[in-house]
Amino acid sequence: MDRAGRESVPRLVLVALLLVPTLFLLSPHVSRRAERRQDFCAKRVDLGGPLHVYVNCDSGEWVVDALHPMRLFRKGSIRQERPLFPVAAAAVTAPARPVAQALGVGHLPYDVEPLFGRRAHQLDKASALTAYAAYVLISFALLACALVLFDGVMASSTAPWQLVALLGIFLVGNQVVKAFIWTPDTQAFIILGPILTLYVARRLLLAPARNTMTVVAIGLGFGILSLAYAIFLASLPALGMAQLIGARRSTGPESQSLLTKPVALVVAGILAAAAWPLLLLALTGHYYNNEATSTREVVWISDAARLGLAHLAHQTVANLAAFGRTAVRVLWRPAAVLGPAALAFRSARRHGTSFTPAARATVEAAALTLAAFALFWAFLGAYDDRQTWSLVPEVVVIAGVLAQSSWASLSRRARIVLLVLVAVVPLGGLTFDVLRHGPYF
Repeated sequence: MDRAGRESVPRLVLVALLLVPTLFLLSPHVSRRAERRQDFCAKRVDLGGPLHVYVNCDSGEWVVDALHPMRLFRKGSIRQERPLFPVAAAAVTAPARPVAQALGVGHLPYDVEPLFGRRAHQLDKASALTAYAAYVLISFALLACALVLFDGVMASSTAPWQLVALLGIFLVGNQVVKAFIWTPDTQAFIILGPILTLYVARRLLLAPARNTMTVVAIGLGFGILSLAYAIFLASLPALGMAQLIGARRSTGPESQSLLTKPVALVVAGILAAAAWPLLLLALTGHYYNNEATSTREVVWISDAARLGLAHLAHQTVANLAAFGRTAVRVLWRPAAVLGPAALAFRSARRHGTSFTPAARATVEAAALTLAAFALFWAFLGAYDDRQTWSLVPEVVVIAGVLAQSSWASLSRRARIVLLVLVAVVPLGGLTFDVLRHGPYF
């Protein structure tokens, strides 16, 4: 189904949703006692009046890398596994630096020491603030892309755009956005990653790629994105499966080359992701992955295996249990919307309602993305709510499709009840997150 003739969220509403993160600038201060905790890696910067922002303690490193991207080639650079983000910030910062200096940004009455810590004395104030703003601008651009893709997936000719707009609050009004949108960090990819994967998987299910170059391009694109955030590696099997399922439906199971394109997609993505560390090894003789070294992400499997199969089994169970706890904490809100939507669809099915091909493809794409991302995080070995939050968009999309598919069969009273139930959770959750003192991951 193409976009023509379908009701989508008005662009003004999408812009309003993109302004939701500004509400977090009004959130209560974290207590000074909490700020002094050793594990609290942020500093508060007052912007004037009630407005304030919490800046991550590693912001200085991000800013220095944006101003001097060649540092990424240095031995032990902690951003070597995520070079794309500082390189993108450098591309935005370079042309903006002369403008910032001409406008006197360096004379703004803000102390850069809280922003950049021990790196502050090494930085020109105007350039540093410009690089900082570049990261924030990129994060908002990623958030805007996620909203546009979400609208593209959810647009419907039957359900009102207000339903989609309410569900969109999940993307812009959450603890990940609160903690990271106003400070240099890659966490905006936590929101974009599942939506982009779901969007492309849906397209492949509805119209699978006909030539190998198309799937190779898709794989290369997601492989390159994994150099900004490794979550895009989890996209590859989901997209490969979507291509396989879509091709099987369109050509029949008897086709002899069904696996060629999915395999080409996955291999192309892996090669693109591997190109950067291989380049570093060839040029400098070293490559450093901070996550694998400091928190033993993924490599915990080999660590545990060296201690015996019993230890590996024990550690696997412990890690899966830890992942399960984070999943429950993160998913209860979208699950609270999924429940009423599922009940509405169940009721509508009694009147002959069924999924359209587009709706079925959307649910399947969400399920494939959810499964791939859940497996990725389950076996990562480091478990934070902010990472597991990448499972939320998939559940929200499924809830939205169920609500949309049942809409035409519902009575006016049932529609109002469903709309209210859908509204309570995202609006209530946003209000709670704005008013609470934290947490900050």
